[in-house]
Amino acid sequence: MTKRLAKLLAETDDPAVIEELLQFANSDQAPENSPKSQEATLQELYERFLSRRQDRSPTTRAQYKRTIPRFVEFAEKHDISKPSAISIEVVDRYVDELQEKYDTDATIHTYTKNTRAWLRWLNKRGVCDGDTYRLLDKEELGLTPKARDQALSENQATDV
Repeated sequence: MTKRLAKLLAETDDPAVIEELLQFANSDQAPENSPKSQEATLQELYERFLSRRQDRSPTTRAQYKRTIPRFVEFAEKHDISKPSAISIEVVDRYVDELQEKYDTDATIHTYTKNTRAWLRWLNKRGVCDGDTYRLLDKEELGLTPKARDQALSENQATDV
């Protein structure tokens, strides 16, 4: 249940309205003009996020382009196309999949930190629950990445 729905239910004394709200919340087909049906898709929101990150370094943007779409694909594979449907369970399953696929904490950390940044951005816009992005904290996940986040200078890279 979303916080918005809980607030509406708490403010309503009419059993018929409560029933209608619950049916609406549980329906997969919201009316076309409802806020639920007008909600942007994960893919649209990812593209918006990326377009608003023009000031980031090319390396950071490349990481976003490589990592965040993996979460979007994972969510869509689990029939989630709207940010309001992202739950703690979905995020946990995503982390499980990353841990099955990758052996190193550094790689898992790269995927989760970028997804965390995007989920935090969604949360600031009120379209995603705040508890979801907090699950992707490296301490929460028990990650101890051993890779460095520092870029080599051009001279160092040439020497290597």
